[in-house]
Amino acid sequence: MTYPTPSDLNVTSWTELLQWANQVTNYMFGNMIILAIFSIAFITFLFVDKPEKAFAYASFISAIMALLFSGIGIVSTFVLVLCFVFTAIGILILKNNP
Repeated sequence: MTYPTPSDLNVTSWTELLQWANQVTNYMFGNMIILAIFSIAFITFLFVDKPEKAFAYASFISAIMALLFSGIGIVSTFVLVLCFVFTAIGILILKNNP
């Protein structure tokens, strides 16, 4: 299947460009960006702090990014809810570890 390349006629803003990229990648662009943000944040915080805190920080950052991406329509509701569930799990882990 071919897609029209982005031009001034069909893409006039960054939001439309992201939506176009999401459509071309079969609606996986936003999901992969969220996964990449989580992975980079988790590995970065893993070198700085404990694994429990690294998971909590990375999941919170991913949830905020998923919320922003959901607002422009490139992340599904399922991914948004999953990110917030991971954030809740991270908070519970932090509360149970002194």
